[in-house]
Amino acid sequence: MTLDPIPTAPLMVQIHLICALLAICLGPINIWRRRHDRLHRIFGGVWMVAMFGLATSGLMMSSWSVIGPFNPIHLFSILTYVSLTESIWHLRHRRFAQHGRAMRSLCFQGLGIAGLFTFLPGRTLNETFFQAAPVLGFIATFVVVGGVVWMGWRRTMTVA
Repeated sequence: MTLDPIPTAPLMVQIHLICALLAICLGPINIWRRRHDRLHRIFGGVWMVAMFGLATSGLMMSSWSVIGPFNPIHLFSILTYVSLTESIWHLRHRRFAQHGRAMRSLCFQGLGIAGLFTFLPGRTLNETFFQAAPVLGFIATFVVVGGVVWMGWRRTMTVA
């Protein structure tokens, strides 16, 4: 592991990484701690700004293109904008349970699933963590995504 790819990465990648680290740290704290207090609102506000910055910086980066400068990973930015808007709407209408569901979903999908794609070969974090063997990032991503899908499928089969 070497941190060399991070300081030499383009500024937008560095901003994206800072927003991601902030969101990854604050998201779980805010989900698991007590709600409806001042600290929850402060952490939540900072987390929402970090997620907005993450989505916006993500739209400005592209390592490969499918439609114009965009690729399927950019759909997570749109999901983030929609989820943040939905969450604020629920807060304004005092629907705290729906707000919590929207935030937990965004935390899992926007940080968890989209975050796994950062370890694919050719990405900055893949170069950072798997420099000697970039294919290990692909294998790790495949195993984690496959495990999550399998657990979700197993859970739906148990419920049904």
